[in-house]
Amino acid sequence: TGKKEQGLDEKFLERVMNHLEANYQNDRYGIQQLHADLGISRVQLHRKLTALTGQSSSEFIRNFRLLKAKKLLLESNRNVSEIAYEVGFRDANYFSKSFIQEFGLNATRLRELFL
Repeated sequence: TGKKEQGLDEKFLERVMNHLEANYQNDRYGIQQLHADLGISRVQLHRKLTALTGQSSSEFIRNFRLLKAKKLLLESNRNVSEIAYEVGFRDANYFSKSFIQEFGLNATRLRELFL
């Protein structure tokens, strides 16, 4: 049963990622929409994501968006604010704080170091 369970967990995470991939630009897409799209309760979503990733639902969604932003920073020359809004952050300051917390440096500095 271990392999079957692992396969189900991978399928679950894949479904989560597919929904986030399709909706990350919508700043209103969050936990409510995700659990509804997956057909599970908010509590089930939280428990499953925490068990599989060690992150709460909101952390998982935020980190997904931050990874998208990092990718866009390194692949385009758009400014940081544009990218923040593009990946679903309404507040540029919150984006900056979250980015530094996740990657240890601000978005502009990350771009300077890698490009």
